[in-house]
Amino acid sequence: MRATVSGQIDYANATAMQRRIAAGCEERGGGDLILDLGGVDFLDSSALRSILHLHHECERRGGRLVLAAAGGSVRAILSVTGLERHLNVADTLQDAMGMLAADDGEQA
Repeated sequence: MRATVSGQIDYANATAMQRRIAAGCEERGGGDLILDLGGVDFLDSSALRSILHLHHECERRGGRLVLAAAGGSVRAILSVTGLERHLNVADTLQDAMGMLAADDGEQA
């Protein structure tokens, strides 16, 4: 599944975003999730918490979360917090799809 988010993700909307995406994953039976952050220009600690929750939900269902197309300020936050080392982060949407396809090939 792919979810595209844009604008600011903060305390005012992070939990709602997380719930909508988690519900979509549940409806589709779990699996992998690409979170397209290409349109996001700001995120705060609430957003990071929601992303981590989605990551754990994907793992619980046997899937993987890949963050795609994070721009400069978002990528910097992921780097400074150390999350870039613990989450799958791809420069582009195509790279994210490639990461999942490559992992599927290794698991087969």
